[in-house]
Amino acid sequence: MNEARSRTDFDQPAAKAEAVRDVLEQVARIQDRVEQLEVAKAVAEGFKVPENLVLERLNIAGRRPDLKPVMRPAPPEPPRRLSDAERQLIQALLGPEEMGKTVRQALQPLTDQAFWKDAWSWPVLDRLIDGAQAMENILDGSTDAELISEVRAAVLESSGALTMDHVFASVQKLFDAHLSKKEKGIRDELQKCGNDGAPADLLRRLQEIQTERNRVANTLKARG
Repeated sequence: MNEARSRTDFDQPAAKAEAVRDVLEQVARIQDRVEQLEVAKAVAEGFKVPENLVLERLNIAGRRPDLKPVMRPAPPEPPRRLSDAERQLIQALLGPEEMGKTVRQALQPLTDQAFWKDAWSWPVLDRLIDGAQAMENILDGSTDAELISEVRAAVLESSGALTMDHVFASVQKLFDAHLSKKEKGIRDELQKCGNDGAPADLLRRLQEIQTERNRVANTLKARG
């Protein structure tokens, strides 16, 4: 820039334009975009020309430096917790001997039902219903540290005044959650049908879910 000033009559527009062009050819060789932008601004100020014209000539008008996005770590997953229904069933099966026996007799016919498999604590409940009482047997083979911790905490908690009504209500909650999951899947399929009409098979499956919900509710009520 100093050399251009010494040899150029800046009162002559053409000479000034040529001097600016020569300097910008040097600026264009700067590889770092941030440095190039700052030097371009200095050239515009030093030669008293509009900054936007200098940036446009260098093809960096409106362009921001290429910066890598900041990668923020994903927030930690909240700790998993047993549902109240699972906790009550565990406490009932490990509670007073007479209650545990009654609960096992009531639940054993239901262990082949699919809804049990949706419960996070199903491996533990399965062993409890089968008669396991010692903690090492209840947790045998389990590698889920969160589940182990939750089961131990449930065992240490006071079961309070648990009744068979509480137990069967807990079973009903697990069953309802299972049916609600199935029901949502069917309703999602129905939404995809749009204006084409609902297939009879999907409507039949919805009706079967409601019938099953009523049947199990009546069965548990009778056992209670």
